[in-house]
Amino acid sequence: MSLSTEITSKVIEIKVLKRNGSTEDYSKDKLASSLKLAGVPDPDLVIGALDIKGTISTNELSDRIQLIMLNMVTDDLRWHDAARNYLLWSVYKQVWGGKDIVKAINKGRIKFEDAYREGFKTWFRIGLELRIWDSEMSAWYAQHIDELAEYLDPPSRDLLLTYNGVRTLMSRYLLKRLDGTFFETPPQYL
Repeated sequence: MSLSTEITSKVIEIKVLKRNGSTEDYSKDKLASSLKLAGVPDPDLVIGALDIKGTISTNELSDRIQLIMLNMVTDDLRWHDAARNYLLWSVYKQVWGGKDIVKAINKGRIKFEDAYREGFKTWFRIGLELRIWDSEMSAWYAQHIDELAEYLDPPSRDLLLTYNGVRTLMSRYLLKRLDGTFFETPPQYL
């Protein structure tokens, strides 16, 4: 067996276990795109610092990425903002129903502000259907939901939060669905 054959046979296939139970191949390009969207100062540094073998869940992968970024904060405070943004994007994906919206934003098919406002209106309507909101109070809001959505100034309020502030909201206050995914973003709670 030649050296190149031996090295090739030892390459470990990395899989990512998604929240819905499916798996997909790990993609450095996909991860780099997500990191750029979050404003990471050096996406290649984060990707290079990851030590992944076999199968890893999206939650564990996300936690590792955030830990790498938080460890860089002492060198440059932009890493804190990037970690917060990366965490916020994970909440947005869950609330807005998946990565399709994020892909559309990345490709310029939809503006972030529009997705945010539509997500707000969808959140409110689903809450009505599930009878989460008080029916008497929500009647007024239902009539004015489009106007209320226009007053949102995304993501300016989200960016006022620190990384720990987002984590605290996620762990203690934001509504979740039965499957554990988030039902609301920080401004919808606040």
